[in-house]
Amino acid sequence: MKLIIQRSRGFTLVELVISMVIIAIGLSGTLIVINSVVKRSGDPMVIYQAVAIAESYLEEISSKAFPTNMPCSSAQPVGGRVNYYNVCDYKYIAAAGEVPTDQTGNAIAGLGSYNVKVNIDDTGASLGALTAAANQVVRIDVTVSNPNGPTMTYSVYRTNY
Repeated sequence: MKLIIQRSRGFTLVELVISMVIIAIGLSGTLIVINSVVKRSGDPMVIYQAVAIAESYLEEISSKAFPTNMPCSSAQPVGGRVNYYNVCDYKYIAAAGEVPTDQTGNAIAGLGSYNVKVNIDDTGASLGALTAAANQVVRIDVTVSNPNGPTMTYSVYRTNY
C-alpha cells in the first residue's frame, strides 16, 4: 500500500505572525535612521555659515595694522568698526558679542541668531620665538555661536612684520 502525502501550500498563522514581527523590527530600525538623518540635515548649513562668519571677521581683523603699543589700549575707538584702524580695536567686540555685521556696522540679513565674540590676546600670545610681550605677535580668536549648532572658535596669529 502506497502512502500518498499531500503537500500543503501557503503559510500557517504562526509563520505569518513571525514574518510580520521581523518586518516590523526591520522597518522601525530603518525609520529611526531616516529620522536621525533628516533631523540633522540642516547642521552642515549652520556650520558652514558659522565658518563663513568667522572667516570674514578674521580676514577683516588681520588686515588691520599691527598695534604700535602693547598691551592694547583700554580706550574704545569712537564711531564703531568703521573707525577701527588696528588689531587691538577689535578687542571691544568681546564684551557681549554681537550679531554678525559688515564693516560699516550693518546687520547681515538672515544671521540674526548667530553671535560673534572676538578676543585679542595681546599679553600671553606666542608663536615660536615671537611673543606678545616683545610686541611681535597677537592671537586673534573669533567665537561664533548659534542656538541650533555648536559654538566654534577660530584663531589666527598676526605678527609685526
